[in-house]
Amino acid sequence: RLTDTKLQSIFSDLKIHDKEEIAYKHFKSDGKDPDGLEEARLRQKLIGIMSTYGLLEHFAETEDPKLLKIHKALNDGSNYVAKDVFKDIRLNKLWAKAEMAGFTDILHLKSESWNELEEQEELSNNIPDQKLSHTEKANLLREKHLDLRNGFDRLDRLTAKGPNHKDFVEPKVQGLWKIALEAKFSPDELTSLKEELLHYESRLLKLRHLHAEGALEAAQKGQLHDLENSTAEQHIKKHVRTVQKLHMDIETKIMQRHTEL
Repeated sequence: RLTDTKLQSIFSDLKIHDKEEIAYKHFKSDGKDPDGLEEARLRQKLIGIMSTYGLLEHFAETEDPKLLKIHKALNDGSNYVAKDVFKDIRLNKLWAKAEMAGFTDILHLKSESWNELEEQEELSNNIPDQKLSHTEKANLLREKHLDLRNGFDRLDRLTAKGPNHKDFVEPKVQGLWKIALEAKFSPDELTSLKEELLHYESRLLKLRHLHAEGALEAAQKGQLHDLENSTAEQHIKKHVRTVQKLHMDIETKIMQRHTEL
């Protein structure tokens, strides 16, 4: 029921949570956490993860109606994506992406896609006049290809506005990307910014992994996870500073352009 992106995200969350659970078992075996506060925190965190991905119904303990979500049948057809709508493979990929993104104005998008297809066929069929020089032909084709590429970039941005579309798995990164899409960035600038955000996201995921490792290390020593007392303290702190700087730099760049709207 989950998309590949969500599966990657929940795998990451559960992998970290599993390490925290293992750390807690070592902690509890030493007679720590007599009131069960840490156990309750871990349980609540797991319920939160399940809630995020719409899997709360698998928890027998969550009988509170406010916590439960409607369970969709596996064969309700909602995951079906129409294939080969267009003759062009790139347009078909964009179309599938739009459907998976839950694009609401799908008929408008289809109209936009057909326009791009017509432009492409026109480019393929209209060979430059033989009277033109080689340089003139090359310049004309280059101009037409640029227009066509810009058209595909525009469609790609259009599909990215679908409510279910996720280019990133981390909420912080998703938020920055959403603001960036609404700002006055050119297609090339957005491509570059996306690479920066992917790098930032990988750093965020690594930081979460380091915190989980620190918790496991502390539990093996019979301690609660404390960044100040961890043997990996300096390494984690350095990574925290790197992540914070990356976030600040990217956020500043996006917000400066966004305020120009």
